[in-house]
Amino acid sequence: MVTKLAVPEIDAEVEYPESDGEPLGETDIHARATVEIFDALRLWFDAEPTTYVAMDNFVYYVPGDNTKSVSPDVYVVKGVGNHARRVYKT
Repeated sequence: MVTKLAVPEIDAEVEYPESDGEPLGETDIHARATVEIFDALRLWFDAEPTTYVAMDNFVYYVPGDNTKSVSPDVYVVKGVGNHARRVYKT
C-alpha cells in the first residue's frame, strides 16, 4: 500500500536569498579540501542523473520560511535532478 504524504503549500511570495551578505573566511587548507572533496564526489556520482552534488550554497529546509537555512561546505542529494541550482530547497 502506498501512502501519500501531505506537502505544505509553498508561498510564491517568499524570497530565498542566495547570500547573507557576510564575508566568508576560511583557511587555504579548508578551501582546498572543500574543492577536492566536491570534485571527487562529482566524479563519483557523474553517471547518476538523479544525484545532485553541490557546495557552499544555501539549503532551505522549511518550505516557506527563508530564515531556516544552512550552507554546507559540500553535500549530496540522491533522488533529485542533477542540474545547477542557485539554492536548494528540500
